Amino acid sequence: SRKCKDGSTGYHSFSARPVTKAGKIIGIEGFIIDTTERKNAMDAVIQEQEKAQRYIDVAKVMFMIQDAKGTVVLINKKGCEILGYEEHEIIGKDWYDNFLPDSVRQKTKDGIAGLLSKKHEPEEYHENYILTGTGEERLMGWYNSYVYDENGDIENIYCSGEDITERNKAEQALKESEERYRALVERANDGIAIVRNGEIQFINSRVFELFGY
Repeated sequence: SRKCKDGSTGYHSFSARPVTKAGKIIGIEGFIIDTTERKNAMDAVIQEQEKAQRYIDVAKVMFMIQDAKGTVVLINKKGCEILGYEEHEIIGKDWYDNFLPDSVRQKTKDGIAGLLSKKHEPEEYHENYILTGTGEERLMGWYNSYVYDENGDIENIYCSGEDITERNKAEQALKESEERYRALVERANDGIAIVRNGEIQFINSRVFELFGY
């Protein structure tokens, strides 16, 4: 950096080499390139990246960007928390080989390959299991968006994922409970009906037998 006449700070790069005569160094020659605008532009980009990172870090869902090869290029704090890794342990890693269980890895890879080769259209929403650092499998619900290059090929995939493991377990438990309840009611010797506001909502098979309808 350098102090300019107007009090501002400028930046430059300097390249030099010695000038010799009769085997002795008699001076140096070189050139200076003003890099102030480039430095300011880079600082602005870094500030925007830091601002964007702060926004996604407060999100309550996993946010991740991966390139077309499946390499993770960005992930937020919630994503690190769900996966059970530090950020530096995730960035630069292959998403499919490192963070998906064997049961879904190849199917997911095939799906992405078909997407990249334009054999099918992108899905707005899908669910699949991920593999955490402890070896636990968690079910994620994903919303993805895609960034394309000038040739219309996918360049990056922006992934927003919610951990729906507990909700899925609750829904499955409710379904199993309803199935057990229905099986119990259907096997009952008594006729069972549910009537709401004078309208029959449910009857078991014993009612059919008793009334002959």
